[in-house]
Amino acid sequence: MFRSKPSRIRELFGFLLLVSLLVLLVPDIALADEPAIDPGGVDVPEQAAVSYSAVDLEVGVHWMGDYGGNGDLPNSQSNGYGFYNTLRYHNWTLFGFPRWCQFNGHDCYIYGNSSAWEDDYVDNNSNYVDNVDVTYYQGHGWPGGITLNPPDDHNVQYGEVQGKWGDGDWEWGFFNTCSMMADSSRSSWYGTMNGMHGIASFRNTSYNTAGFGSKLATYLIFGYSFKDAWFKTCDAKQPSGVQAQIIVEDSAFWNENAYNQISDKNHDGTYWWWWKSCGAPTQATVTPNQLRGNFPYYQTPPLGLAEQETNFNNLSNNFGFGRGKSGEVWTADIDGTRIITDTQGRELEVDLDTGLFYYYDPARTYGNVPETAAAWGNALLSPTDAKDVADKFLRDNNLLPADASFNSVANVMLGTTSQVGAAGAESTSETVAAYEVIYSRYITTTVPTGRTGEAEVVQIPIDGAGAKMKVYVDPNASPTARVARAGVPGAVVGAQGGWRSVNQSARSAEADIALLDYNTQILPLFNNGELEPLVTYENVPFPNADSKKVTSYTVTGWEESTGESQDAIYPAYRLDAEYSQVMDLGSGITETVVHTGFTWIAANPAYMRPLARIEATSSTSQNYGQGSKVTATATDASRTLSDLGYTMAGSNLNFALGSGDKDSYVYNWYLGSVDQGKPIGSGRNLDYTLTGDDVAELKIVPGPLLITLQVVDSISSHTSINSNTASFSIQAVPPVFLPYLYN
Repeated sequence: MFRSKPSRIRELFGFLLLVSLLVLLVPDIALADEPAIDPGGVDVPEQAAVSYSAVDLEVGVHWMGDYGGNGDLPNSQSNGYGFYNTLRYHNWTLFGFPRWCQFNGHDCYIYGNSSAWEDDYVDNNSNYVDNVDVTYYQGHGWPGGITLNPPDDHNVQYGEVQGKWGDGDWEWGFFNTCSMMADSSRSSWYGTMNGMHGIASFRNTSYNTAGFGSKLATYLIFGYSFKDAWFKTCDAKQPSGVQAQIIVEDSAFWNENAYNQISDKNHDGTYWWWWKSCGAPTQATVTPNQLRGNFPYYQTPPLGLAEQETNFNNLSNNFGFGRGKSGEVWTADIDGTRIITDTQGRELEVDLDTGLFYYYDPARTYGNVPETAAAWGNALLSPTDAKDVADKFLRDNNLLPADASFNSVANVMLGTTSQVGAAGAESTSETVAAYEVIYSRYITTTVPTGRTGEAEVVQIPIDGAGAKMKVYVDPNASPTARVARAGVPGAVVGAQGGWRSVNQSARSAEADIALLDYNTQILPLFNNGELEPLVTYENVPFPNADSKKVTSYTVTGWEESTGESQDAIYPAYRLDAEYSQVMDLGSGITETVVHTGFTWIAANPAYMRPLARIEATSSTSQNYGQGSKVTATATDASRTLSDLGYTMAGSNLNFALGSGDKDSYVYNWYLGSVDQGKPIGSGRNLDYTLTGDDVAELKIVPGPLLITLQVVDSISSHTSINSNTASFSIQAVPPVFLPYLYN
């Protein structure tokens, strides 16, 4: 859905007129009254833990991807649309209709960039965020708020929305933004809740990762609780070091899911919170000199069909599925992932190509919620015990790869805070709900020293969401609990891991990858606000910082998350950096926000996404209608950055992003997004005439139409990073039909 900037009254009038027409012309559709149906293509057991009944839920999305004209958060748009489209148009439908929305044209919405307005959360929240059940936001944030666009100002601060959220329809808000749910602001965000069930965000710096929105929505569709869906998505899509945190108004909401909603509770001054780490950073440091300026080339080939079956059968047996439980286990293959579940709701997901897995028990993985904080006791197992349990479980079941090293034991923390006394003082209690035993990946390589017959062994740390292994351990399990199998009551209650195997036989010195120079190439890329988001695998999403500095760096390998195609370990520099920005909060009030975190920059141009940049367009200020011509020109992606004008003192950016082959770059143009849009041209130059169908989706309300450029490096075998996008919007006005008047 799109909307125009000038007038909310005009938008409301158009909406009401459209609804009136639909009432006259379209028969009633009442999904909530239809009988329950099984998801298409998936056998759902009658006794499954989740009841898949027909539902009538609404979803709202706001995404911010462009703060300074440089596409600062390149994945915000795709994540916003991924969340929205996955929920609204998933194939668990009735006669092709979505089951998350009614059909009045307004109850589900998605707004981005200039159409994502601050007062949708503040003064006009009853018509937007508080008029839907579930929302998703992605953009910049800090402990005090999130950033959007006027009409009022650029920030939604917790102080201006105290007691305003949830008195309409809003139950759950997912905020994919940095540090919003820091411990320092947790109680203040609770103060905004007035009927809301839960708010999910991050405790520290998070990353603008690809695929986050659709993965979160998929978990909601599968019936995971809102809490577990957020935690699982963080495990699957965020790199190590990120910490997810959730607050709920009442402990009853911990296990609420989209198909089993719980009635609203009173805002009674007591709330519950839960946070967990999504991994831990690798510890080793490697300099370019240690590798003699070259990164070793290691392929990560997909598993063959026989290997896939063997791997899946071993994992399902290791986690206790099907032994003596005939008829109580179900499997389904969905987009390359095989899922096995049982009547207790335990589930094992396995990526068939890579072998990456996630074992999950809804009753135990993230711990249970006791009835009262007074019921919390001391954990029977210590962190050292948890490590011993995890080590034994992995060794006994042949799940510990040779290149895995123990990293740390992190706590999954559960707490409650009550406001007591007239002064509003707080009383907080917390306990360890689960242990996360975390393992990191290191690839060992032998590097010639330059002296005859001598070589040095170097351990290269591997980063990324696909290079994590974790075992969840119940801290209250008996120290003598049987841990050889997770399928029986024991201490192991969840696990994630099984990273891509490397093919070392394919490695040769000739195939090794030359590293870019840190001082003349990597640092200039990092310091340039336009280039940094183009060349990073993940970066601290804070591109308009007033200052930023690197505190340390290392050479690493990068491994994409589960389900993303990757044919080799990608070479990268990991920069530990500090970002600072002064936020204007209005009324002469400012706040200095500091983010710290890692930025991963591709260490060789061939492992960078191609340059997608639109250098000229037809006017974006005029109104476009049927018959209007839209033109645009894409930058030649084969040109070097230096040739394109990216020259800075001391820099040497004499390379193109991607393969650099002039004939290998393919340019595609779309009306809308790449995934859901309409192809309207190819080649560097776009010359397209709008049709009536192109503006029909605007109905009566004028609004922006998105034009997207996709650039594909066709000779690159690295399919997870061989394309990139850029976009601009035009203001489209649908045709106006006047009635014919007879004389």
